[in-house]
Amino acid sequence: MSQPYTEGEPAGYNEIRPAFYIGQHDSTRTETLTDLQYGQVLNSGFSFVTTPITNQHFHDRIVDLLSRSLAALKEDDAPGLRPDPIVPPLTTEDTSLFPASYTSGLVAYSSPWIDLCSSNHVVASISRQVLNLEVSYANFCGVRSIIIPGPREDSVKVGHGHGIAQYARAIQEAFLLGTRVNLIIHIPMYREPGLEEQATVLSASEISEEQPQAEQEIDLFSSWDSWHTIRSHAPYFLLCDVGPELEAAADASEILNNSSAADFPTLAEAAALSVRENKHMTLEHNAYAAYLRHLERQQEPLSYLEQTTLTNFQDWLQSPLQPLSDNLESVTYEVFEGDPVKYWQYEQAITEALKDWSGAAA
Repeated sequence: MSQPYTEGEPAGYNEIRPAFYIGQHDSTRTETLTDLQYGQVLNSGFSFVTTPITNQHFHDRIVDLLSRSLAALKEDDAPGLRPDPIVPPLTTEDTSLFPASYTSGLVAYSSPWIDLCSSNHVVASISRQVLNLEVSYANFCGVRSIIIPGPREDSVKVGHGHGIAQYARAIQEAFLLGTRVNLIIHIPMYREPGLEEQATVLSASEISEEQPQAEQEIDLFSSWDSWHTIRSHAPYFLLCDVGPELEAAADASEILNNSSAADFPTLAEAAALSVRENKHMTLEHNAYAAYLRHLERQQEPLSYLEQTTLTNFQDWLQSPLQPLSDNLESVTYEVFEGDPVKYWQYEQAITEALKDWSGAAA
């Protein structure tokens, strides 16, 4: 929180401006960075770095489980009576993400190969279990935010409204497991052909069998319609955010000017300006981060009302701690163990107990 301006200090010295949290995401990364690597990324001008929750070993296990389940389903005389396969728990070979001192500074990225919108109930069930497993484990490790890849198709596509509903229900279920994490849905600003997620989903065999569709006009607002459906199902809206993917070859001015039913802009003015001014750029990572920092410094400072409301920590209701019955996440233990007051209170309590015990023995 800034201090009031005093005479003798330069104007604007204590002004607070909206902060940009610039992260580094590598879609080909399969292992969590070490402490040294994480420090090098931060020294390059980034605020955080993404990390996968599971690795290729876990992906191979899931693909094998899906293949065996689909094969057994075809041979079954009554496939409707066969229960969905159960995803096994994580092992040390399935992940390189573990509780550490820098884990709370990482942003976890859920597996992009799951297909929560699949029309195949086996694929959808396994994908939902994988998401719940990753969210629960990342929450335990102390990760504060998790990015979840958005749906591959929008609800405006014929027959895909059910898939978006499945996706929204899966996100709602993930909220019940990640009670202290911020879920970020990663969706594109609009569906431009050729810029889709490159990771192969579990239902790739079904997708490859489909006939290629004729070229259609791009709907600029289909992604936002899907996001509206997803966020409407979120039980804790303050913990559910959208991470729009800016397309490199598009003019997003029409999307940025889109307003809600209450005539409010879709994006905040500060975010909209940064998108407009930062169109197609071919810069290196460090130069790109430096330019975004320049845009950050050029923003209008926050007013007094905005400082008292936007710069404070947004708290939310939390479930009561039950250490004997719940597996508390790492961040809870870190806060508890890092509190120096309790050690002094423990010392005083033990001292008083010893005094009472010695007095009773005498």
